[in-house]
Amino acid sequence: MRDVDNLTLITPGKGSKNKQSIKTKSFGYQILGFGSGGAAAIAEFTYLLVAGGGGNSTSPGPGGGGGFRTTYPGGTAIEVQSGSTITVGTGGAGDANGNDSTIAGVAAEVSSTGGGRGAPAASPGGSGGGTSGNGAGGTGNAGGYPVSEGNPGGHGAPNGRGQGGGGGGAGGSGTAANTSNAGSGGGGSSNSITGSPVAFSGGGAGGGHGAQFSPGSPGGSGGGGADGNGSNGGGAGGTKGAPSPPASRTGGDGRVVLRCPSDTTLTVAPGSNTVETGTGDSVAIFNVTGTISF
Repeated sequence: MRDVDNLTLITPGKGSKNKQSIKTKSFGYQILGFGSGGAAAIAEFTYLLVAGGGGNSTSPGPGGGGGFRTTYPGGTAIEVQSGSTITVGTGGAGDANGNDSTIAGVAAEVSSTGGGRGAPAASPGGSGGGTSGNGAGGTGNAGGYPVSEGNPGGHGAPNGRGQGGGGGGAGGSGTAANTSNAGSGGGGSSNSITGSPVAFSGGGAGGGHGAQFSPGSPGGSGGGGADGNGSNGGGAGGTKGAPSPPASRTGGDGRVVLRCPSDTTLTVAPGSNTVETGTGDSVAIFNVTGTISF
């Protein structure tokens, strides 16, 4: 985290301009300006920050959705220096939590927490994984943010048959399993920062063993897997044990979106990341970790 004084984050309006200088004691900022003969540009962005969903390693307990945080619309902006790294958290593979997503701001990093893995003893995360054991699911909002980034996973079946509780999602908790059915994944959250609503960070559906698996248990909206991989930061679905041996599942990769007035021209790298301008603003969409310049 950089040491910065006298920095106020503000909500950008349509007429706001890039800031070329700022009253600061940031060591990293001063070194860059001195070495290049001038200060690097700074711009203000509202953002969407989705971490990777939790994975699952042959367990009926599903993964939780990746942490979901946003300041769009109308929230406080973050100041970002040209050339900064934007980290997109990948989904957890097998018995692993999802990975965090991070924006390297001028004043401080802003992060969301990877989703909890699904297991007999599920893990906490942005949203918690569901458990296949006779215990509570993993807790959500592992980052401890005032506006919660996610919800807990569901309780496993109480009868020892192995049905998994649903993984938690950004918009709701995973449901508990019962003696007949696995739990459903908690719903994700939708946001229109790219110009149209897209849902992210759904919880994975609980699984079970053989005939005890309930095919009607859905993953949460926003990429929660159902006996499969997650997407859009959603948790991996819990596995079933028959008719074939269970295979591990992977949580969905996260996403980072930065939006600013259209008078700022954005460039992103690598090429799998994109910039869109059809919304009336400039919108940088990060599908993988990369850099932003302007």
